[in-house]
Amino acid sequence: MVTENSTQRVYDAIKAGMKTATTWKHLEAQLARQGIIIDYKFRSGTNEVQGISFAKGNIKMKGSDVDRSLSIARIDATLNRNQQVQQYHAAREANQPFVANHLRDSIRQSVQGEYRHNPIVGKGILEALLEPQFVAGPPDPMGDADIARRKRKKHEAEHSQSQGISR
Repeated sequence: MVTENSTQRVYDAIKAGMKTATTWKHLEAQLARQGIIIDYKFRSGTNEVQGISFAKGNIKMKGSDVDRSLSIARIDATLNRNQQVQQYHAAREANQPFVANHLRDSIRQSVQGEYRHNPIVGKGILEALLEPQFVAGPPDPMGDADIARRKRKKHEAEHSQSQGISR
């Protein structure tokens, strides 16, 4: 018999594992440490995974019975998203030493007064830190004025279309 308490514990363990897992093997290992086993249901005659069940002790529950968010497709989407986030952070971290070293050297030159080849000559530290090479992320291609103009044009077009409609 499946109790609400056991379902909640399985749910909590799966959700906690899904926060950090990036692959199915990683999620399986995290759940196995808590005594939860993943059982995959395959489409007959194929290797295509169709569903998922979780077993803890003598209790076995379908993923969707534990919670709708624990279907095979939703778990897979979460794992893929976690993997993309991890790759993004790894790429960003790989680029950090260059930016940090460049920033450190520029600040050191500014503070020590080595202005000969420094493009930040005559600027304060705050102004130097706000230089484009130190600001994270790509510049916004559209300014606020462009966005407001586009919204206004869209609104005017919608308004003029609705003028011709009578009820």
